[in-house]
Amino acid sequence: MVSGPWTNEENDLIVADYFAMLVDELAGKPLNKAASYRKLADRIDRSAKAIEYKHQNISAVLIEMGVPFIAGYKPLYNYQRSLLPDAVTDYLRNHPQIQRVFAEHAAAVPTVPAVEDFLAAWEAPPEPNDRIGPAVAE
Repeated sequence: MVSGPWTNEENDLIVADYFAMLVDELAGKPLNKAASYRKLADRIDRSAKAIEYKHQNISAVLIEMGVPFIAGYKPLYNYQRSLLPDAVTDYLRNHPQIQRVFAEHAAAVPTVPAVEDFLAAWEAPPEPNDRIGPAVAE
């Protein structure tokens, strides 16, 4: 496995992978992170953990840009500032259709589930189990 800074080519590949997953997530499709890692690992010599961290770095860049990010990749802000923002900016510039996806997502109004009678859905907590013993030592 390679260690050290990511190359421009590696950054371009992982950014494209991230945006493909983001478009799927915004469309309501399930994500398969493990499959994404395997597919990307076949093209670059990085571990699954390194790929996951870089996806989290991309989330941080997108948050700073004020655009949607993949909820499952919590942001890590310690990204390679000389390369990663450029790769994201270049991707967005070269794929203007992603802006339409963002606009459609922003225009969608989330549905709020109706609760007609909250108390009717409420259940009493379970009875304590005497076999377990007290929660706090006496």
